[in-house]
Amino acid sequence: MNSKAPLPQVQPIKNENITVNTAAIDMLLKSFISELFNYHHQQTRAIIEQNVKLVEENKRLVGMLRVAVSSKRFDPNDSNTD
Repeated sequence: MNSKAPLPQVQPIKNENITVNTAAIDMLLKSFISELFNYHHQQTRAIIEQNVKLVEENKRLVGMLRVAVSSKRFDPNDSNTD
């Protein structure tokens, strides 16, 4: 923000306890960040578990494909050419 407009004037609230307000904001911010990290961690873990399942499925499919290709390659009686 490179605005050349002057900053607004801030008037302190009468009898405001800045230390308490700062501590409350700090606590809320830490709580929010903690919840955000927990959510992100859960989402990342779910994605990793899904990827592990997909890797296993891909390995199974590659094995099936290898069997099909090798049976086509070494079967001289197979007249079916796909």
